[in-house]
Amino acid sequence: MKLIQLQKSCAVFALVALLMFSPFEAFGQNNPSQNGDVVGRQNGIDGYTIFNIPAGRIAGWIGHVGIYSKDMNKVIEATDPSKEPDATYAVHALTLEKFKSFARYWGAKHWNNTSANIPSVAFNQSKYRPTYTYSIFWKEGYRYKRWWKYRYVPGRWRCDTIVNWAYDKAANITILDIPTEGIVPYRLYDKLPRSR
Repeated sequence: MKLIQLQKSCAVFALVALLMFSPFEAFGQNNPSQNGDVVGRQNGIDGYTIFNIPAGRIAGWIGHVGIYSKDMNKVIEATDPSKEPDATYAVHALTLEKFKSFARYWGAKHWNNTSANIPSVAFNQSKYRPTYTYSIFWKEGYRYKRWWKYRYVPGRWRCDTIVNWAYDKAANITILDIPTEGIVPYRLYDKLPRSR
């Protein structure tokens, strides 16, 4: 009986130790330089603990990604606006320094042939009052005219789904095929072939 408890304790300890260290630490501190570069970092989950360990140390490996806009000199991201005081809606822009300040920064990566329109396509979604979702199921926001008034249909985004969608919409590049590969921010970041 004690042997089983010891094995369970060792397994839990090994899992926690494995998850505490990001596999992206070796990527360095490279910064984005072109429109459409994808920046990544660990997920900073403030205020929550799991087994008295800060949740960001356990679930931080899941990550967070955004799209760099050279024209705006900002990162376009989708986050829960209740956790981001400067954000009105889920899709918004923030400085690279602020993006890096939340948790361990992974760096910037890009696709071989990207489109300069990727950041503007992503940021355009902020016009449609998007909401945040923890699900992989996203919805593109849009507006339509009914009689004499425009009506808005809000989008629903998560950080990785908007990056994947913007690459597909602006450059016809599918980074991850969600139905077959699933999507998590670190997998999307890892799938990009080139580091800056």
